[in-house]
Amino acid sequence: MDSLPATRASWKITPLPEARKRLPVEKSYSAAAYSAIQRGLIPGGSDDRWFMFWEDDWLYLHRSWTGICIFQVKFVQNAAEYRIDEAWVNRDPEQYDQTDDENDKAGLLTLISWLI
Repeated sequence: MDSLPATRASWKITPLPEARKRLPVEKSYSAAAYSAIQRGLIPGGSDDRWFMFWEDDWLYLHRSWTGICIFQVKFVQNAAEYRIDEAWVNRDPEQYDQTDDENDKAGLLTLISWLI
């Protein structure tokens, strides 16, 4: 049986801070993959480190233990595919100590692949 889709109300979260940076991410997904992305992910246990939910064409990716938003990604339809239009990463050093854009880009794409 499929689990319910994740929503903003599914987890205690904090928004992406003003200290953020746009990541240059170029990636497209099929309609089936896009549908899976929209379901999001609710952590099932303490080993699950991410909470992800979909709202108004945006995917929000939060650390499950703290609720801090690390990534925010906007999708747009492009013919039969759905592509990443904007990707943002948290750059508040008190919330997220990573600063390498390429590592963050790779990490973001890995997290999205978990949803598919």
